[in-house]
Amino acid sequence: MRRLLNRLFFAVTFGTAALLLAGMVLPMPSTLMLTRYALGRSVDRTWVPLERVSPHLIHAIVGAEDQRFCQHWGVDFDALRDVIEDEDGPSRGASTITMQVARNVYLSSEKNYMRKIYEVLLTFKLEHLLSKDQI
Repeated sequence: MRRLLNRLFFAVTFGTAALLLAGMVLPMPSTLMLTRYALGRSVDRTWVPLERVSPHLIHAIVGAEDQRFCQHWGVDFDALRDVIEDEDGPSRGASTITMQVARNVYLSSEKNYMRKIYEVLLTFKLEHLLSKDQI
């Protein structure tokens, strides 16, 4: 049993690292895109280099999604604390842009604690391997 768990751990770790490294070079399809491909649905996406995207659009997205994107290492603990301490309950999420990339590119859309743990672990790995521009 232990040998099987070691092999599974190695396969998951190696597979995740391979996907992350491939994503540094190639535009990676998201899990949503892969699902659409599997169901025979079309996917209409045009990848463009970041240099061809208006800086105004980039600033608008970062401002709307993750205002402290350049100041944290993947998880915005201040935003997370604010959501947890909100007296009326969570009125918004605390996912950073990097967390959204981890979730949308590498994980399923199911909502559970294990997926969130994987999301945070992948987030730290993404922040370690990629630049903010690559993210």
